[in-house]
Amino acid sequence: MQDGMLEQWDAETLQLIVSWRGHERKVSAADYNPKGDRIVTASDDCTAKEWDADTLQLLGTMSGGQEKRERVYSAVYSPDSRRIVTISGERTVQVWDALTFKCLNAICIIPGIKVMGVVLCNLHPDLIFSDGSRELLYRYGAIVNKHI
Repeated sequence: MQDGMLEQWDAETLQLIVSWRGHERKVSAADYNPKGDRIVTASDDCTAKEWDADTLQLLGTMSGGQEKRERVYSAVYSPDSRRIVTISGERTVQVWDALTFKCLNAICIIPGIKVMGVVLCNLHPDLIFSDGSRELLYRYGAIVNKHI
C-alpha cells in the first residue's frame, strides 16, 4: 500500500476484513507466522513491524539496514516463528528475535549483488536467497556471518 495502510482480506470471498495505518510510508511486504497469530510487515519507512493478527496491536518494531535508514522491502518468519528475517537496502539481510526484536545477526551481501528474496526452510537452518537473476542462489549459515 502506498500510504502506509495495511489491509487484511478474506482469502475465500476476497472481501476486505479490516484496514489500518501501520507505517509512515509504502508497505512492501507482509507475512503471517506459521501459526497464523502474528503478522510481520516491511516498509519504505525503514522499519519492519510485528502485529497480533487478531487484535492488530503492534507488538514490536525492527529498524532496517546497518545505518537504520534503509527501506525494508521483505520480512519473513522462520518455520518455528522464533526468528524474523528482513532484507533492507538491497544488500543487508538481518535475523531478528521475534520476542525481543533484537537483531541477532546481520549479513552484508557482496557488493554488486542485489538481494531480491529470502527463503527459510524447515529442512535446513540456513538462509537461501537469490540475486533475482534466477541464475544464482546463495546460502549463508543462519548463525555465522560467512558464505557457505
